[in-house]
Amino acid sequence: MDMDRARSMARLIKRKRELEQERREVMDEIAKIEMPLLEEMQMEQLSSLPITVDGEKITIYIHNQVWAKAKDGDKDAVTKVLKRCGLKDYVSETYNTNSLSAYVRERIADGRTLQPTLRDVIEISEVPSIRGRRTAVSEESSSSKTIAAINNSRS
Repeated sequence: MDMDRARSMARLIKRKRELEQERREVMDEIAKIEMPLLEEMQMEQLSSLPITVDGEKITIYIHNQVWAKAKDGDKDAVTKVLKRCGLKDYVSETYNTNSLSAYVRERIADGRTLQPTLRDVIEISEVPSIRGRRTAVSEESSSSKTIAAINNSRS
């Protein structure tokens, strides 16, 4: 048995646990300040804010994610309609909200309408959060296209 390799593995596992704990702590801190900061940025009408931290430029920005969910919590209605629309891959006993939301984002971003029966049983909303990035996001991203299409349809 190569004990050096075993010690290296044990050290890496220990470090991984430490990093996972540190990540949980950081996520808890982010959760505490995200909503107040989001509200401040919205009040100031700021969609992004470049900040230099420890010599590195970080841009915090408001990210709107499109999510589809059952109207009035009626998942059974959505499940039935998904099957009728030929989308049974999104359905097991219920449906996967992440997959359904991705499908909705894709349809909207491509300029395609949702099936009327599906639109009748889901609510589409944007959920804002704060994110950070090192480089600018392309205006051609599917999220940018989806939000632009939603905003255009509301006009």
